[in-house]
Amino acid sequence: MIREPVIRVLVVDDHPVAREGVRRMLDGQPGLRVVAEAADGAAALTAVSEHRPDVVLMDQRMPVFDGVAAIRRLTGKYPAVRMLVLTTYDEDHDIQRAIEAGAEGDLLKDTPSPMD
Repeated sequence: MIREPVIRVLVVDDHPVAREGVRRMLDGQPGLRVVAEAADGAAALTAVSEHRPDVVLMDQRMPVFDGVAAIRRLTGKYPAVRMLVLTTYDEDHDIQRAIEAGAEGDLLKDTPSPMD
């Protein structure tokens, strides 16, 4: 039996409802599995170390330290992990800061679910 490759995802957002929504959306997709969640940039560093995700979906604005700071640290230490910014604003200047820190793109929080 051939097993489909699974992309392991870490969801980082300071709002529990947002994390749960993203988890439910992604876990329903073939080939994706949310392996962990984190509520801030510092917790994201620990979660990447413990769970070794392939992709991190990182909120920009969070307590402790923000998504851009976490992306900068994570891409320096784990260059194979892909970073995407979760954002509410599609014209936010912080997206550019996140890209410069090492994010590969952004995902708007109001993007329709593929299950819709």
